[in-house]
Amino acid sequence: MSSSCMSYRSTQLPQMSPIIPPHSNGLLKKKSGKAPLLRKSLLTELESPTLSCNEGKKERSLVHSENRNVQSISNKNSSQKTTRALPNEQLHRKVCISEDPMEVFLKPSQHARKFEKHLLSCPNSTTSFPAFLSSSVIRRSSQETQDTSLNEFEAQQAVLRESFDYAFKHHRVRLRKDPGVYRRECAAYCRAHPQRPHRRVRAQEVSPYTEVTLAPVTALRALAHLNPKTSSMYAVVQQGVLLQQDVMRSQLILSDQRTLVRCLRCFHVFPARPQTLWGTQPSCDDGVHTQHSWQSYHLELEKVRKAKQLRRCPHLRKKICSVGRQRADFEDNPTCCPFCGSSKAQWAMEYVHNRTHARTA
Repeated sequence: MSSSCMSYRSTQLPQMSPIIPPHSNGLLKKKSGKAPLLRKSLLTELESPTLSCNEGKKERSLVHSENRNVQSISNKNSSQKTTRALPNEQLHRKVCISEDPMEVFLKPSQHARKFEKHLLSCPNSTTSFPAFLSSSVIRRSSQETQDTSLNEFEAQQAVLRESFDYAFKHHRVRLRKDPGVYRRECAAYCRAHPQRPHRRVRAQEVSPYTEVTLAPVTALRALAHLNPKTSSMYAVVQQGVLLQQDVMRSQLILSDQRTLVRCLRCFHVFPARPQTLWGTQPSCDDGVHTQHSWQSYHLELEKVRKAKQLRRCPHLRKKICSVGRQRADFEDNPTCCPFCGSSKAQWAMEYVHNRTHARTA
């Protein structure tokens, strides 16, 4: 029984040949119809340029030959870095050589550029989508957006300066100067030019009018559109408008012409003279330091002159200090609002200009 089983197994099992290692004789056995597989390092494979499937053997050999020539030239020049030369522009489009090894194997579709731009346009795109963005994409985005916050601030300042220059040339209101102010300016001009001939000062030399500049329209519209909590430009425009209002107030004080003003307490509109209304307003609550010292100085001189006149002619006191004359002087030249007594007022032209352009914005 046992002998029959052994004979049956021997007939079923094939005869196994002894296993001989391929390197026993020191030579590799060549496989029929196949090239030998040579192992290379992973970095060498990643750094090598890849061609598309449509490229033939001629283009591949041409690229390798050009690379060998460049490497030989670089070795002669003892340069540490070697560059790969591309034969023509058509091959350059199909050969992908990049500093990032992943870009060699990743072949984007026709919509890849649009998708990258969309990711870059999203807020915090570089932190939200780190897997889709390569180093070259981030480098391209940084090169495209080279304008820093300082450059933007300088551009905003330039635009704001141009708008104020345009308003200074075109948005002006002409008012006649006070005769006393005009005489003092003419005397100062004559002292500054002693060589001039003795004649009256011309209007081209000293203007008898004062040009009051209104706020620029672009600045008013910017204040209407910008958000003071989120926009840094709002504070810059607001400071420029406040500075322009101070300049406008200084130009208004030179005029003694009656104009309409608006009370800031009861909002009544009444006629007044800018020099009297705003020239004597205190700059602080204690009322000691006035905003325009030269105007207060001339008012004190006028008080001293009247006091001397009354001492010389006491009978003029009833005529000068009468109630009817004081009331007529107040109606012609009010120092405060006739309805509520407030000295804080706004020029009516400025109010209409600002409200009109702020609403249209």
